[in-house]
Amino acid sequence: KKFKGRLYIGKKVPDICEDTSLPLRAKTDLAGGQIFRKSVLGKGLKLRQGYHTRFRKGGEIFKLRGNRSLKKLLQEMKVPPWHRFRLPLIYAGSELVALSAMSEWNIPMLIADDWIASPDSQGFEIDFVLRDRFV
Repeated sequence: KKFKGRLYIGKKVPDICEDTSLPLRAKTDLAGGQIFRKSVLGKGLKLRQGYHTRFRKGGEIFKLRGNRSLKKLLQEMKVPPWHRFRLPLIYAGSELVALSAMSEWNIPMLIADDWIASPDSQGFEIDFVLRDRFV
């Protein structure tokens, strides 16, 4: 695939079902990869029960310094188009509260306003490792 003047070659990964909703665990297997949850102190997503993972359907709004279109935010972050619908979205109920990192692609985790752990409390970070590389 070509993006921003670069050519990308990788393994084909299984398609995802955009209607999939999975509880967020320490390690969650997804089509073509795994989500890893790591505890951190004073940063990351607030500790809370009931988080779940879904994928983009289109039209999502992310509350980051005001309401932002997820589509525009992913474009600004330079997330390759073929990963935009694969990037795990973290929800609390029906509210989009975080975007998973994809550290192998230099995509950072983003956390919505009011969902960041306080400096003196436990939080966690999420990283999605996609098995799309040749080894």
